[in-house]
Amino acid sequence: MRIHARISAYLLLALGLIGLSAMIYLALSFSASVIPQNSCTISGTVLNCGKVVTSQYSKIILGINNYYLGAAFFMLVIALSILLILKPNISILKVKLIHIMLVLGILGSAVSVYLIYLELFVIGYICVLCSISQISIFLTLVVSALWSYSDSKKKNL
Repeated sequence: MRIHARISAYLLLALGLIGLSAMIYLALSFSASVIPQNSCTISGTVLNCGKVVTSQYSKIILGINNYYLGAAFFMLVIALSILLILKPNISILKVKLIHIMLVLGILGSAVSVYLIYLELFVIGYICVLCSISQISIFLTLVVSALWSYSDSKKKNL
C-alpha cells in the first residue's frame, strides 16, 4: 500500500473513532443516563446538547435517535477502514471499499447539512458533540473523495 493510501486509511479510522466516541457519549447521556445530560451545555449560550438531542427533530429516521444512526454510520466507517488497512493489496476490493466510503461520506454529509440547518435555524441551539460528528463526516467525505480521485488519476496514467 502506498504511503498516502495508508495514511488515508488510518485517517478514516481515526475519524470513525472520533465520531463514534461523540455518539456513544450522547447515548450514555441521553439514553442510559450514565453521564449527566447537561455535561455538554454552556449556560447562557447557544451551546446546548440537551435542547438539540431532546427536540422533536432528534429522531428523523424511523423514530430512531439520531445518535444511534450516527453510531451505526461510524461503526461502518471503522469496519471499512479496518478492511482497507488489513487488505491493502487486493485492488478490486480496495476500489470498491473506497467507493462505498465515498458514498457514505456523501450521504452522511447530506444528512449533516440538514441537521446543521435544523440546529441553527429551527431549534436555535448547537450540540457540540453533534458538531464533532458532523465535522468527522465531512472530513470522511473529503478524505475518501481525495483517495478516490488519486486512485482514478493513477489508473489513467
